[in-house]
Amino acid sequence: MSRVEVIVYLPDMLMHRMKALGVTSPAAIVETILSWLEDEHIANAALESRVMVRYAASTPVRVRVPTPLVNKVRQRGDPDLARFVEAVMSWVQDEHVFDAQRVLRDQLISQRSVVASAAGWIASEDLLDAPEVWEAMRGFSPQARRDASIILARVGKPAIPGLLALLDDGRLSTRLAAIRTLGLIGDPAVIDTVRRYLSDNDPILAAAASRALTAIGTPQALAWVDAWKRRRKKAT
Repeated sequence: MSRVEVIVYLPDMLMHRMKALGVTSPAAIVETILSWLEDEHIANAALESRVMVRYAASTPVRVRVPTPLVNKVRQRGDPDLARFVEAVMSWVQDEHVFDAQRVLRDQLISQRSVVASAAGWIASEDLLDAPEVWEAMRGFSPQARRDASIILARVGKPAIPGLLALLDDGRLSTRLAAIRTLGLIGDPAVIDTVRRYLSDNDPILAAAASRALTAIGTPQALAWVDAWKRRRKKAT
């Protein structure tokens, strides 16, 4: 399904509530809630978006809105799409966030089942639009991250931009999973990015970068690994 990307500003109060509820990807929660909207909700949010004022304390979140929903919103007088989403999120209560999390987890479980039974489906680039895959990379559980990593590795090169974006994530576990997956994909184009992590202050991250470069296996990648090993040996 095609989508329109938009940056919305969510009140910091809502962001803090979602964090307290264990949300690791606010964008996935927003996109899930948008999928529940009925025509009456769309009409009300379109009206509210024209008069609502953004909170001074807010956080930008990049959200992908399905094109069919965008078309319905535009039929309501073409309101600003970002403010439309913000109007919807102003209604959100904790129970809505819980329900969205449950949906995302159920989707991930279902997807893992499909992955186990239909290996050919894994290679579909449609997986890159599946928020549950990226949600798993950012949190949930080690098993979910491993499953998501395998899925993205089998997707291959098209998954690389998303994996590079995960390297900016604040969680060590997410960065480790992203580096490991880049190594599994094995594209030499990421060598310069991955090799920078050989100098990271966290030895776990540096070791993950070494393994990823070894998996890529080109002479250039292996030369960086050899240089890193020599520096470690000299330091000890």
